Amino acid sequence: MPLLISPVFLEGGITVWTTSQGIHNVRILLGNIFNIPLNKVNVKRITLGGSFGSSIQMNSITPICVALTLKAKRPVKLVTTREEDIYDHSKYPLKTILKIGAKKDGTLTAAQCRVQVEIGGHNIQAYPYLGCVAGWFASLYKYKNLKYEGIAIYTNKVPSCAMQGYGNPQ
Repeated sequence: MPLLISPVFLEGGITVWTTSQGIHNVRILLGNIFNIPLNKVNVKRITLGGSFGSSIQMNSITPICVALTLKAKRPVKLVTTREEDIYDHSKYPLKTILKIGAKKDGTLTAAQCRVQVEIGGHNIQAYPYLGCVAGWFASLYKYKNLKYEGIAIYTNKVPSCAMQGYGNPQ
């Protein structure tokens, strides 16, 4: 699925057309990045194929397009191929340490999960991913006692992004 980003500058704000599924998250992030009040940031979703996960969060080139639009005060349009979109990010590499408590009859009584995820050099969206991992972990079985810890680790690698199996072990 290609990526399409097309921001337009309006006095004091922007309108962005994007293939992202998470338009509200994109709106909040762009408002924070560019110090624009949220009522001046408008994000419109363009329907384009299946996401396979990569459209669930803001692509790393979206802020670049917005910065160019704000600087030029003219529309900027960027369309990528699926191949180019894949090169922009990688899956979330993660390390999971899991402890399970059970009775002799096999009944699960407790679980403890610690997840360390590499998010790349400048990813700002690790917490929705860690929340999704927590949801998958907590919903698999019925535990009486449950503990989850999610840690985002910034690295000097390509930013991580959702891909197939978002939130599941990849």
